[in-house]
Amino acid sequence: MKIPFEEKHFDKLPIVGPQPKDAKEEKWLREVINIEFQNREEPGLMQKFPYGDTRCNMTLQLMHGGNYRLPRHVVRHIESRETPRWEYRPDGSGSMQKQMTGTTGRFQCRQVFG
Repeated sequence: MKIPFEEKHFDKLPIVGPQPKDAKEEKWLREVINIEFQNREEPGLMQKFPYGDTRCNMTLQLMHGGNYRLPRHVVRHIESRETPRWEYRPDGSGSMQKQMTGTTGRFQCRQVFG
């Protein structure tokens, strides 16, 4: 399943997260690539979320297993979404203390060639 996005709007989207260090890195981040979207948190379901800022944004609807054309900076943002893992451990005074033991990635985007 492929839902096309307006690629002409990709150039206007801001880069969310760490900013590029130079023009070469910015050009690489803005390159549009083919990806296969995987929803690792809820396999088989569609994920809908906004991307951008208040001046320029778009709503993305991505279906598990779907192929899309997206800029690398959007793919980087999608893959950076994580859910924390918690564990309860004794704190020495007889009670339990909640500690974060790591994170689990919610989504995966695989680049598709050809």
